[in-house]
Amino acid sequence: MDSAAVRRRLGVPDSITLLDNPWKPPDKIAAWYYRDLRIALTDKVIGVMMYGPSVATRRGLRVGDTGKRVETLYGVPNPLDRSETEWWYRDPVSSATADHVILVELSNGVVQSIYVGWYTD
Repeated sequence: MDSAAVRRRLGVPDSITLLDNPWKPPDKIAAWYYRDLRIALTDKVIGVMMYGPSVATRRGLRVGDTGKRVETLYGVPNPLDRSETEWWYRDPVSSATADHVILVELSNGVVQSIYVGWYTD
């Protein structure tokens, strides 16, 4: 999805910031902020961060849900991809240079944020 498609679907963002692109200097990554949501874009969407309960993943996971609900919807993460505060779900068909992931951040067993998109080390 490109920026025009994002605008058609979500409207004008509340704010926009530009971040340095660590993989392609001097290019930038745009962060478009909406209520409870941040969209990261280059020439297309590279990721979506959900940080409030008004939005959910396709399977229905929201900020504020419990770790048990995460496991019900997405399964138990690989032990190597799980810490007390971060649960990683990696697409098994990711590329050699980037993983398509869902990253769930938790505090005291409650979802604080959800990132869906591409991740590069």
